[in-house]
Amino acid sequence: MREELKNRVNGSKTQREELVEKRGEIILQTPSMILKWIKCIPEDKKLNIICLDNKELRSLTADDYELSGDIMQLYIPNRPRKKAKKGRFKYVAHQLARMINKETSDETNIFRQYTSIIFFAVGECGLCAVNIPEYLEENRTIRIVTIATPFFGTQMADREFVKSKTGFFERIKEYVKLSEIYHLPDEELAEHAEILLKVDDEVLKRHRWFNVISSSEQISEFAHKVFGTDLSDGIVPIDSQNPESENVDRTIYITASHEDALLKTIEYFNKAVSEKALLQPIVDFRG
Repeated sequence: MREELKNRVNGSKTQREELVEKRGEIILQTPSMILKWIKCIPEDKKLNIICLDNKELRSLTADDYELSGDIMQLYIPNRPRKKAKKGRFKYVAHQLARMINKETSDETNIFRQYTSIIFFAVGECGLCAVNIPEYLEENRTIRIVTIATPFFGTQMADREFVKSKTGFFERIKEYVKLSEIYHLPDEELAEHAEILLKVDDEVLKRHRWFNVISSSEQISEFAHKVFGTDLSDGIVPIDSQNPESENVDRTIYITASHEDALLKTIEYFNKAVSEKALLQPIVDFRG
């Protein structure tokens, strides 16, 4: 089975053309991640990789994303590789980087042809994306868009904290639902985990990093009770979404819930590209 998956990723041009015809084809599936095609055009040089932490979003199509270039979708399964020495986010990042690297990948590897690779990483997937550069070769650069990412954890991942803020029946009804969608509770996402401190800042400087901070007043009463008066997107407080890193090229503020943040971000980027806004000097943007 592993050999078959390897052949798919390192496939010949003929195999790649076959994948073009199979929308949603899974090209790699391991205990730590699932990677599949959403849109694939032969000889395209731009690749968008959508990294999701919400399983319900996996049903979205290329039309929903409205992105130029090829599109892949990455999903990190619930509780993948918990015993990985450096943590699961670095583990997945290492796997992805090995496929993207030109020098270490086979000449027929489908990633080699891309001159532009952009990661749109939602929630906890952003913690994976910012670790990818640590394992990339110097001649391989990427763009990273982290969206509503809990760089310093979230109270929603702390079961005891949630218990102290809400009633029994609310926890049973709401928290079980959130647990299924967002992999909660999760000790690696507990508040003040300071996950970003494990990232190699020097390596990040070679790449372009956009960070999207999302907040909304339209969140559930349950979320309001957990977060109190703090602003959040319903899952992650805005303070936790700010990595406080000098390597962030641009900070973008949007009004959206955690579920809507991805499509709102893509909408912003499409508008910014059409207006050539991203070609202007890098400054904080609030909109």
